Amino acid sequence: MFEEDTFGQLDPVPIEFASAVNHVGATDTFTLRNVPVGQTVKLYQKDNDGNYIEIASKEAVTTQEDDTTVTVFFDSLDFGAEAGEIFYATAKENYLDSVN
Repeated sequence: MFEEDTFGQLDPVPIEFASAVNHVGATDTFTLRNVPVGQTVKLYQKDNDGNYIEIASKEAVTTQEDDTTVTVFFDSLDFGAEAGEIFYATAKENYLDSVN
């Protein structure tokens, strides 16, 4: 959910079909399907203090005029051997993202 910084309202963003694969070294991948075109996908890991650390971000773009959602794919990531959970958030322009 994302909080609009001007109105302070929450806007739910339903997204499904996320998958992360932790390979050896910097060959990890993350895929998120059905992302609304124009939104930004951000990936996070938690540090030892419980803080979310952004590790990558990418905007959902398309070359097809009729596409309203796309699959966003990240590669060449390095989650680390003890990755645990990977968190994601999507953000619309002028909205603040929140992974809590």
